[in-house]
Amino acid sequence: MKFISGKNAGKTLEEVLLKKPDFARWYTEKYGSTAHAKEFVRLAKVFAAKSFVEKCHGCGNLATRASAYQGDSSLMFWCDECDMYSAGANAGKLQEIKTITHALDHIKHTASGNRALSRAIVKRLTEAKGLPKRVSADQATKFFK
Repeated sequence: MKFISGKNAGKTLEEVLLKKPDFARWYTEKYGSTAHAKEFVRLAKVFAAKSFVEKCHGCGNLATRASAYQGDSSLMFWCDECDMYSAGANAGKLQEIKTITHALDHIKHTASGNRALSRAIVKRLTEAKGLPKRVSADQATKFFK
């Protein structure tokens, strides 16, 4: 499915979700009953179900989650067995992130929804789930199949 008008005309929903997650969230909140909004929600669920390919910072096993400091888009990856605070973080300063929604909520609540940080954290999350740094429309579409 592609956008046929506006700034994202010609872009697939998969590509927009991965590269402009802040727009996808805004669109879903504003136009929730449309086919595009429903597809964004479906794609976000598919993304959440994808496994990480990133290694755990603690033990080297495959990660199942990430952590981020308040107001930061940098991620550290962890398995379910390792403690996110084992690397010396101050208690209560990390947020667990597994999904696009978690990532966007993290930036919304700790960095006033900063667009650049929202896009950076989702970009890093997509890389941790196996996508390259530069994602084409075809790669984005295949990732969600």
